[in-house]
Amino acid sequence: MTIYRSDAFDRWLRHLRDSRAKARILTTLRRWSLTGIITGDIKPVGEIMTLTRWDAADYLNDDASIIAYLDEVAAEDDPALLQAALGDIARAKGMTAIAQQIGVGRESLYKSLSDTGNPSFQTVARVVRALGGRITITAA
Repeated sequence: MTIYRSDAFDRWLRHLRDSRAKARILTTLRRWSLTGIITGDIKPVGEIMTLTRWDAADYLNDDASIIAYLDEVAAEDDPALLQAALGDIARAKGMTAIAQQIGVGRESLYKSLSDTGNPSFQTVARVVRALGGRITITAA
């Protein structure tokens, strides 16, 4: 499913100061784009707008937003969503730089973190670390 954004939404989300709220919004939109299943309260927009393709990477511009997004996605307990989110963040931070940090080729990393990729746990752990995160396990 392709999700489009409006200029008004784009401005609002870019200026949202609450990193947890931004992370929840990005997680919900990313889940919708992966599954094609829209849940929650959706209301039609009553006026014509210019819409452009939505990409979570466009909104991940600081470490607090990135970590909040990863944390929120991890709480969803959906490996495909986590893989997609890692790809979003790697694109936001610069795929080439992340690939160099973890010792893989840029194209290989793009492929691993794509919707059809199948990254190893080692790749996931290295990407999380390169992004400034750490994998921790807590009771469910």
